[in-house]
Amino acid sequence: MEEENSNYNSLIFSWYKKATAEDYFSKFIFLDLAFVALLRKKYFVNSKFDGDAIKSLKKADKIKQVYFEFIKKNREIEAIFEKLIQELNREPLKNISRNNETLERLSIKDKEDWENLIHFIYTVRNNLFHGEKNPEEFRDLNMVYYAYELLKPLVEILISYHSNDLDIEDYNLRKMKEVIKNGI
Repeated sequence: MEEENSNYNSLIFSWYKKATAEDYFSKFIFLDLAFVALLRKKYFVNSKFDGDAIKSLKKADKIKQVYFEFIKKNREIEAIFEKLIQELNREPLKNISRNNETLERLSIKDKEDWENLIHFIYTVRNNLFHGEKNPEEFRDLNMVYYAYELLKPLVEILISYHSNDLDIEDYNLRKMKEVIKNGI
């Protein structure tokens, strides 16, 4: 079991590193691989499917608090989040990964809407893997860009939690402010 964890640790960090070096579509794909591995192998180990881990993350209030604390301290990421909210209010994101007659339309209410933010990231991922996202289409590129830029700090926080032996529901504000300040 320890060897398996070591292998996953190596994969997670390799995927994270790769996620910082390519175009946004590639960066997002590698970041998502690290994200899902963290969720399923470190935090929500009883999740049978990726979607189950995402549902659990939506309910993780402590990590939500840390994430929004980080966003408030980083004006660049906060501005990206504000632009995304405006864009989705203008034209909600469609979930094109499902083969059904009624397409889900997704928007984010405000800068505290954790559930829809996580749902947005997961929907972009599903549209990319199971839909028809095109890196030459301006809107598709923008949605992947927003998802990457907003997922990256979350993955950094989750990696920091893991590196500091914190559970996802731990909320040690002093320790996390130091982690946020210093990065991973």
